Amino acid sequence: MLMPLAMPATAQAAAFKCPNNGIEIGIPILPVSGISTVTDPPGDPSGVKHTCVANDPKTGGAIVVYLKAILQYLSGAVGLVVVLMLVIAGIQYITSVGDPGRIKSAKDRITNAIIALALFIFGFAILSFIIPGGILG
Repeated sequence: MLMPLAMPATAQAAAFKCPNNGIEIGIPILPVSGISTVTDPPGDPSGVKHTCVANDPKTGGAIVVYLKAILQYLSGAVGLVVVLMLVIAGIQYITSVGDPGRIKSAKDRITNAIIALALFIFGFAILSFIIPGGILG
């Protein structure tokens, strides 16, 4: 018996489409607000799960979803590094025992950490202005 090359149209599974003109991705890279999991058929917990990224042109599309996520993680990392540098500089200052060279080194580290934080805040403000809806929005 010969097998048909294509299944009849009634037996074919309908192609899945993400809601709101979204883009289906295989693996969610970052857990962000623009990424959702949709089951097919809708509402069936045992159905196939699809991961979709919002692709609304009014908000900048799927790339903006990823940019926002990366910038939010980067903000946390920069904050952590600045706090760590301030703690290290504080310990360095406390343990300097009056040595002018070590005191100057600690003060320079504090100054550099504050300058780095100010530059990051300035860059963050510029990107919030450029990206539609802002980084945190």
